[in-house]
Amino acid sequence: MEFVEYLTREIVTLNPIRGCHIAGEPSEWAELPHDKSLYHSPEGCGLPIGNLTSQLFSNVYLNELDQYMKRVLKCRHYGRYVDDFCVVSADREWLLSLVPSVRAHLAGLGLLFHDGKLNVTTARHGVEFLGAWLKPHRVYATRGTVGRIRAKLRVIAASDRTKWEASLNSFCGVLSHGANYRLRRRLMLSEPAFAKYGVFDMEYKRYFCAF
Repeated sequence: MEFVEYLTREIVTLNPIRGCHIAGEPSEWAELPHDKSLYHSPEGCGLPIGNLTSQLFSNVYLNELDQYMKRVLKCRHYGRYVDDFCVVSADREWLLSLVPSVRAHLAGLGLLFHDGKLNVTTARHGVEFLGAWLKPHRVYATRGTVGRIRAKLRVIAASDRTKWEASLNSFCGVLSHGANYRLRRRLMLSEPAFAKYGVFDMEYKRYFCAF
């Protein structure tokens, strides 16, 4: 246990912005929201997303929130991924009544409720969640996600071809979770070099590069 406590302390208190090596140009970070970078976080706040234990610790820490939502507030349709969560109900007023209770409970955990990300909407209209636009029985990529992928594809097309396959398959994998066939096709063919030096499968879910 002494070693486990030491390792946990090292991981939790790790500040990855100290002594880190930055690959690429600083200008590539220009459009990144400040709340997505530890460079703009107050001292002692934030967890490094690239650290595999961050997701684990968020689940352990926010288990208090999960139990509160399910057992105390009786939210039947509740889901959470790291620090994003949603509640589904046909009763709009009941949903709004949850906000003060959730805000107070999070404050008791030393956390802040992000009012700027609060969104109460109808299922028919859809909701943006985890980089996707969710509607009944179907999922689409958001405009922000598409814009970031399109910009990254231009960078990839100008890079070393040995890196293309892994990068393009990553994007195809993300987009394949939604009803995005036409979008996948349009994006992947937006850079002629990809088709010149490789081939996509029929669904544009896999890319094979011919070196």
